[in-house]
Amino acid sequence: MTSDQAKIENKFRQHEHVSLNSLPIEEDYGAQTQLLSDEDKENLFEEDKLDEGYWWYNPVKIFDPNSIQNQFSNDTLQKEFEEKIRNNQFSLLDIPANINEILKIINDSEFSYEDITRLVRQSPVLMADFLKLANSVIYNRSSRLSDIRVVLPRLGVTVVKSVLYLNSAKINLANQPIFKDIATSIVEHSRTVAIIAKYLSQRYYPNSDNAYMAGLLHDIGKLAILKELTVSYQNRMNGNEEFNNDFLASLFSSFHEKVGSLIATSWNLTPEIHQCIAFHHNLPDISECKENELELHLAALIQVSDLMARLLNGTCEQEGISIFQIPAGEIIGLERDVSTIEFLNHVPEIVSSN
Repeated sequence: MTSDQAKIENKFRQHEHVSLNSLPIEEDYGAQTQLLSDEDKENLFEEDKLDEGYWWYNPVKIFDPNSIQNQFSNDTLQKEFEEKIRNNQFSLLDIPANINEILKIINDSEFSYEDITRLVRQSPVLMADFLKLANSVIYNRSSRLSDIRVVLPRLGVTVVKSVLYLNSAKINLANQPIFKDIATSIVEHSRTVAIIAKYLSQRYYPNSDNAYMAGLLHDIGKLAILKELTVSYQNRMNGNEEFNNDFLASLFSSFHEKVGSLIATSWNLTPEIHQCIAFHHNLPDISECKENELELHLAALIQVSDLMARLLNGTCEQEGISIFQIPAGEIIGLERDVSTIEFLNHVPEIVSSN
């Protein structure tokens, strides 16, 4: 570990988090601690102290009702969104022609990486993203890679597709400066979730590439919501203070999984990735998923990874939520023991090194 990495990990352990202030908060991990009584919170506090000193420590505090910030609610816009989703009129994220051409080649079962190398080389942005990922700690611990002909096969089909899809989403918002900071925060958060999910998959999920793709795309619906606002509501937004982070958080909470599901259908994503995008905050009942347990486990893995990413960045607003107590943690088999704690202690280093 380098000295810089050590400093970053130490900062995480001391809870001097770097906050993504432009990212609206809208998480739900299946435990509403604000609804607990003070006595219930005191009982939880004893168990929470077991995590004290670790980066995932998220202590329960005595609830102060005056700390609630009422989110702005625009009933008209909410109803318009619901109507557009129901009638399939929502502005989805288009796939640019150059990326679509690469995806068509990859989707051919007999494709060769040489077939897409030429197309990738024509895009400096794609080249940079692939090289950066291939040289990250989660994919490369040896000499630096600079030849895209070596990089693409090493990453594999699923991860290459993940990068292409995320770039498609970013391109859709490239000329929309009003939401630039928020879109950037969403993308960076998604990358962090993907890194954590891939790392956790060493223990809790059998397909690390699917875990990475699901993490990278789980919030794709949020980017589509930003696009819809810029396409259909530009005039209403100009100079309107109602379109603040609290309002966006409300929209994200209500619609990003539904919109993400529409995009997953439009992009013809695999069922497990689709289900993860659609249900990573609202996990389906286990009894309903006996035939598709891997899909449920992937959605649960992404929910745990999402919570970990927010704890690392100081953007988790639900105090007292423990990674060991949420239903998603139980689904993937996350238990508080010496081996698990040692395993999780590496997460800040993994994230900061990528």
